[in-house]
Formats: sequence, structure tokens, C-alpha cells
Amino acid sequence: MEVVKVPMVAVPEAGTLHDEVGTWKAVVDADTGQILGAALLGCNAGGVISALHMAMLGGLCCQQFRGAVLTHSHRGWRTQPATTLSAAPFGGARRPS
Repeated sequence: MEVVKVPMVAVPEAGTLHDEVGTWKAVVDADTGQILGAALLGCNAGGVISALHMAMLGGLCCQQFRGAVLTHSHRGWRTQPATTLSAAPFGGARRPS
């Protein structure tokens, strides 16, 4: 097993909302990539945990979920950390450092 951690400072929407407190963690089978569970604390975690739960029910592995674009009635999230993105999602501006 492996614990995957993403600090909220790496989540683009958290920077946009100036709410970078928290972390996302998932427990993943190191051999298969199967997502075994997760705990999300931070900005808009409810929407992401719902999508993560659906991915788990659908049998998606961590690698498949990682690059997914999660949609909501009025927002979009990328599950890939901001440090690996070349630009903010949908061309939005990032918070200056």
C-alpha cells in the first residue's frame, strides 16, 4: 500500500480562492493502483470526494483518476497537482507567489 498526499497549495482552485489550508490523501494499492480509500480536508473537498468515490465504485485506478477533469454545475477541477500543470485550468490566472 501507498499513501498519496497532495497539499492544498498544489490545488489550483485553493489558490484562486485563497484557501490553501488542508491536504488530500488517498490510500492506493502499490501494485495495481487501485484506490482503497481517501480523506480530503480543504477547499471544496466535498465535490472531489464524491467524484473519487464514483471512481472507486467504477474500479478506476489512481493513474486513470489522476488526469481526470472533474465537472460540477459551475466549476471544473483537475485532479493533477498544480505543480505538474503548465497553466491553470481553463486558462484562469494563478495567484502570484
